[in-house]
Amino acid sequence: MEEAAVSHTLTGSNAQHAPTILLATYNGSRYINPFLDSLEAQTHQAFKLLVRDDGSTDGTLDAVMARRGRLNIEVVPTAHRAGAARSFMELLQHAGNDHSAYLFADQDDVWLPEKVERAVKALSDAGDTPTLYCTRQQLVDAELKPLGLSATPRWLDVHNAAVENVVTGCTMGINSALRDLVLQDDMPVGYRMHDAWMYLVASALGQVIQDPWPSVLYRQHGSNTVGASHSRWQSVMSSVRRVLAWDDQTAPYSGPAQAFLKQHGHRLSDAVRRDLQLLRGPDCTIAERLRLCFLSDFKRQRRTDHVIMRLLFLLGRF
Repeated sequence: MEEAAVSHTLTGSNAQHAPTILLATYNGSRYINPFLDSLEAQTHQAFKLLVRDDGSTDGTLDAVMARRGRLNIEVVPTAHRAGAARSFMELLQHAGNDHSAYLFADQDDVWLPEKVERAVKALSDAGDTPTLYCTRQQLVDAELKPLGLSATPRWLDVHNAAVENVVTGCTMGINSALRDLVLQDDMPVGYRMHDAWMYLVASALGQVIQDPWPSVLYRQHGSNTVGASHSRWQSVMSSVRRVLAWDDQTAPYSGPAQAFLKQHGHRLSDAVRRDLQLLRGPDCTIAERLRLCFLSDFKRQRRTDHVIMRLLFLLGRF
């Protein structure tokens, strides 16, 4: 056991350039130990685990601290509740910009042994280009029984990222160049999760690397459901409900797109800037709505979602 503890100790330049795993926790005691076990089983062990707990009352943080002899752990002091997305952004800020990779972790998943190694290699090969790396997931139930693989995205570009998030945060890693970009300004209010914001920034100003290899066992329980858990009919009905419940405070595309333009518009190509400027919701003219509906390059992965998006464009409800 002592030898294992030594192998996880990082000092000097090794600590500065080692990958950092960012873990936001909240009342996750039921699943946190299998997750930590999967970190101990990683083929690449020279990493730091940076943890922000959002006020757990069930012993989650105690379980994390119990691994300090076997994992290189730092807990970020907190004085307020932040929620998952803001917790990850605070962790990213706290980590500093001198790490080879920043990997995002959910407390209830299980990482496959090569996850850290593959992410670090992909991000190292990217050099100074702002890069987001992501993978598929092995979907499992609460007891880790396989349910199937998540879908492989057909597109990973700005015209998809502006209207849909297909990057799952627990599979995601970014390099320091992308970290610096996303932290230049606050994440816009229109983004509920950090992964959607980083996908848009990376696709517009850098690159997105999709690894077809599944890197995590992604539990499907409660509100944490994707892919195989949602039928096509459920997806259609969810989209229809969004159309019926729309108002200018919940516009799914226009608010985030305009916030992104405000922060990074000067860095975009003229063509991409013009396209994003069209995503203005009810402020668009009839001619602009028709252009969005029939001529624009914006696209969603599922055909039904894509058709409903075009309808939203035509109605000005975006």
